[in-house]
Amino acid sequence: MTTTPGSVVATTIELLWPGRSGGRCYRVLPTATRPRLLVPERPRAAAVAGLRAVRESTSRQSRARTAAVSAAFSTAPTRLLPGERVLVGDGGIDQLLGETLGTTVVATVHLGPDRANRKPVLALATPDGSIVGFAKVAVDELTGRLVAAEGDALRLLSQRSLRQLTIPRLLFDDTWQGAPTTVQSPLPVHSERTSADPSRVAAAQVELATCTGVTTASAAESAYVTQLTRRLRSQGPVGQQVADEITTAVEAVDLTLPFGVWHGDWRPTNCAVTESTVLVWDWERYASDVPLGFDALHLALTSRARATEDIADLAPLLYALAPGVLAAFDVDAGAVPLVTSLYLGEIAARYLTDGQHHTGARLGDVGAWLLPELHRRNAVTAS
Repeated sequence: MTTTPGSVVATTIELLWPGRSGGRCYRVLPTATRPRLLVPERPRAAAVAGLRAVRESTSRQSRARTAAVSAAFSTAPTRLLPGERVLVGDGGIDQLLGETLGTTVVATVHLGPDRANRKPVLALATPDGSIVGFAKVAVDELTGRLVAAEGDALRLLSQRSLRQLTIPRLLFDDTWQGAPTTVQSPLPVHSERTSADPSRVAAAQVELATCTGVTTASAAESAYVTQLTRRLRSQGPVGQQVADEITTAVEAVDLTLPFGVWHGDWRPTNCAVTESTVLVWDWERYASDVPLGFDALHLALTSRARATEDIADLAPLLYALAPGVLAAFDVDAGAVPLVTSLYLGEIAARYLTDGQHHTGARLGDVGAWLLPELHRRNAVTAS
């Protein structure tokens, strides 16, 4: 039985396969009312490869679910496949990207949870199950900026001699149906994967942070702090309060900080350590002229966010971890609290600008978990 898809699914199908109907069958997982994936019924090898590619996770439970669904798509009769069936047309984005890559491709579409930067991410597999690329297609102004920014980042970094980390190659950077679209090469995430050696990851983060050079500036007079507080003050009362706390923290100390670049979203699900390199993907948030160590602080925060029962404990925990986290960047001990405060201000600006609180993101309400700790630390310093 073929169902009428929900609005997100219908919008995605129209974006990727516009004006085409009745060509191929896909399954919506887990349901059309709570869509996370669009998986082709056939070819089976392409479906299984796509599932494994887009459902990679550090969670044992998630890996077990992926294995079970993959097994079903490998062996179950079509009528017993999980999810609800929807129809998409022949051709569409598959055809364009296949011509670009020089081979026939079948897309498995990852939609992910409802959040501000939600967009289709396509795992592109050949009919025999080889992943040949990942595509991202923008759906609005925010995701358009992110997709375009990732293309710019990959192009820039491809010109650098990176020894500690490996990034995807940019294979396509254009538009589809007027929407910014990129395709990047797959990374060998499943080959020779080892544990996330902290020293290897730290070395890769330092290499990235310094790969375009390092500058120094007074925090109070830096372009970064000026731009950060301006961004915060444009985001309503909470943003203005965070900006006030950042300004207070900067003015309380006369410090010169080193500035470089950062990945912008270096979290456990965006990197993998192999025997020969550190693989890093999802470069949508890449930026320059930020204090050294932001990536290390972000990894520390996101590594612990889910396991921290009370998110009000998260910011104090990050301050406690920061001296060790920033040690690889040679950040002066006296500057560690300020760099941590600036990082939290950066994350607050991002979540407020993206409207993460309105999508129910766990850390989206920065007024509840981040702002109180900034205020408390400034009060302690002042006393």
